[in-house]
Amino acid sequence: MITKKPGLFAVMRAPFFSSILAPLLAGTLLAVMAEGEFSLARFFVVTIMGLGLHAATNVYNDIFDTLQGTDRINQHRNDFSGGTGFLLQHPDLLPSMYWIARSSLIIAACAGTVLLVLIEPAVRPWLIGLGVLSIFFSKYYTAAPIKLAYRGLGEVSVWFAFGPMAVLVAAASQNVLFHPYVVAAMPITGLSTASILWMGQMIDLPADAGAGKRGIVTRIGSRRGRWGFLLIHSLLVGNLLVLGFAVLPQGWPVLAALIPYVLLLPRTWQQVYRFHDQPTSLKPAAGWNVQIHLLMSGLLILGLAAILAMR
Repeated sequence: MITKKPGLFAVMRAPFFSSILAPLLAGTLLAVMAEGEFSLARFFVVTIMGLGLHAATNVYNDIFDTLQGTDRINQHRNDFSGGTGFLLQHPDLLPSMYWIARSSLIIAACAGTVLLVLIEPAVRPWLIGLGVLSIFFSKYYTAAPIKLAYRGLGEVSVWFAFGPMAVLVAAASQNVLFHPYVVAAMPITGLSTASILWMGQMIDLPADAGAGKRGIVTRIGSRRGRWGFLLIHSLLVGNLLVLGFAVLPQGWPVLAALIPYVLLLPRTWQQVYRFHDQPTSLKPAAGWNVQIHLLMSGLLILGLAAILAMR
């Protein structure tokens, strides 16, 4: 079936930008909480940098998973995993997708260069290092010869990129580095994004195994993989409790981020536990898991903003 060619936002998978916006907002709010100063200009620039890197990651992922065969044999593609399939329907999009990915990296690099001028000299080496590592992850998450996602390192790199790295980059844009507030919050958003990847791997397991994409779930199997899914969410809940009760002064507002875990995680886990090896039955759970991610991210940001407002 021939479909209409996708637009720019569809190719970049813009609905998933929440995964980078949440840590950037969280890192900025925590930095302001720590030092009491805020630069709108630096926040704007670091947001452009983050969005550019995330767009490039999404497009490169689509390109290389298609060229390397994973997307071609995936029979369980859905809104939350398996790639977009755009190149399968429109092979002539390949040059445009390369252009979008490379342009996104150039925009991110330009934004990073501007940010280097705006921040304090002591912070610049950290920003340079994080920027270079982010560009590396963006392409070589799926691209040869590194192919992190094919070697069981994709989950770690996703957690690191959308958790500690993104939070620290945002804090650095406000001239704050390893303040206890920032360090304590680093894992949260990365764990949330990793849970989406983990669920996607459970759904895509037959295609990934057939194409040699050996992520952690492919290596350990879905039966044990379901417990990994529960562990990711358990770590996230524990992190939120520590942040709210033990680290942030008057930190109770961030505990609102636990609401989706009370409302949605039990039925999500029940579906994952029962149907771990049935991709079609896992798809509703993937949707609920994304809802947990979105609600948790939004409530976390609102909670941090509330703490700032109360000070």
